[in-house]
Amino acid sequence: MMKRLTLFLIVLGLIVFNYVPNAMANGVYFSQIPEGLEKDCGLCHSSVPNLNDFGEKFKANNYDFTGLAGNQTGEPPSTGTGQPQDQPGTSGPTGRQNVNIELILPSGGTRGEKTQLQAKVTAGGTLLAGKQVNFFAETDFFGQNKINLGSASTGTDGIARISYWPQTLDEKVNVIVVVDEDTQVNAAQAAGSLDLALTGSLYHKGEGLEIPFLGNWVIGLVVGGIWATYFYAGYTVLGIRKIGQIKEQEVIREEDEEERSEAQARA
Repeated sequence: MMKRLTLFLIVLGLIVFNYVPNAMANGVYFSQIPEGLEKDCGLCHSSVPNLNDFGEKFKANNYDFTGLAGNQTGEPPSTGTGQPQDQPGTSGPTGRQNVNIELILPSGGTRGEKTQLQAKVTAGGTLLAGKQVNFFAETDFFGQNKINLGSASTGTDGIARISYWPQTLDEKVNVIVVVDEDTQVNAAQAAGSLDLALTGSLYHKGEGLEIPFLGNWVIGLVVGGIWATYFYAGYTVLGIRKIGQIKEQEVIREEDEEERSEAQARA
């Protein structure tokens, strides 16, 4: 019986690990994210493994980005909070172009809730695709420093996007975007501020055990199998003890019968 149970658990483990690729998207899809979309788990997940709206569309599209990247394009509304710091269309002494960065921020955000930061990169009025844009937030923690919020490449619309969850006690976040120098363009940066409503929580506590890409039923099945093994082992131990008690009673009964027989013989 024990051998059969062990074999069952081994087969169950193989089924679980072979089922994982079919459960949800994996790292292979992460490498296929097209330009203009943030290469981050926040693109598809509100919190792993929970899917956001884009993640649901991606799943319904059979885990294919075709036709989904287009809904990220278009001219988003600018709040005017971004402050470009380079003049467009001019060339530096090295022949590289100076770029213009327009930081596009939402009108406001809530602490602990997801928002989107965008930066539009142009040179001489031409949209630049495939440029890496780094997003930072200013902080005075241990002095004046910058916290890296993430990075993304610009799409065909010249816009790079990242998801951001503000986790600060301040009422305003100063955002800085930077494009590093390469063989085509000079380094550039822009800055802006995001007003926050401090009504959200600094963190969200997760309930229960969550493992990416595994359904709750799989976890329950594995845990149930483990407990079943414990119960079976306990039942076996109790059975052995009971058998020992029965044997002991039989021995005592046989000894009593022998003594009774000897007493009758002497009489």
